[in-house]
Amino acid sequence: MTKMNYMELYGFMLATNQGLNSRRDLLRKTQKSLNVFTSGKGGLTGGAADGIANYISEVHASGLQTMIEQLLQRFEDLLKIYVASYTGVDKGGNDFYLATSDYEAIKGQSDSYRGDVAAKVAHFNKITHGVSDIVPSGTYVQQANEAKSRVNDSLDNIKRGIKDQQESWQTYEAEQVRKFDELDEMIAAIERLIGQYSSQKLP
Repeated sequence: MTKMNYMELYGFMLATNQGLNSRRDLLRKTQKSLNVFTSGKGGLTGGAADGIANYISEVHASGLQTMIEQLLQRFEDLLKIYVASYTGVDKGGNDFYLATSDYEAIKGQSDSYRGDVAAKVAHFNKITHGVSDIVPSGTYVQQANEAKSRVNDSLDNIKRGIKDQQESWQTYEAEQVRKFDELDEMIAAIERLIGQYSSQKLP
């Protein structure tokens, strides 16, 4: 069963933002420590000290640090857009719940109700025709059939609304998944940079 509770999703976004902020704090502290180390070269001197300082400055400060910060920011931006735009899937406000099992249950109930109404109208018409020699039945039969048509129209509208919302939900999720693919590309770029330096392919 696929389901989505918007308020739970909103709470997840808030918790995730807190987690991202804590990671930004760690990055800032790391950057501060690296800056202190590179400025003093860790108490070392000579060419080796210069090489270490340059490595830290190029890889961590200018490379990894910046790329990780950009990754965190982009993830936060995409998540905010994903959550905020979800209200377009359901027009009932911010507190809504979607579940495929509920959709199927409602469609099943509407089909069952349609059958019950048809059976009752058919039974009514049979009785009415049976006493047509006593009471004119034409008007009553017409009214019963019109009532059945109104019920069927209402049930069709319900099923059409369910179908439209299901399609809207599926389309929205598919679109958002493609947007989040960007994060995979950013992570891959970070991994490539780490791999290049660890294999000494870059100075």
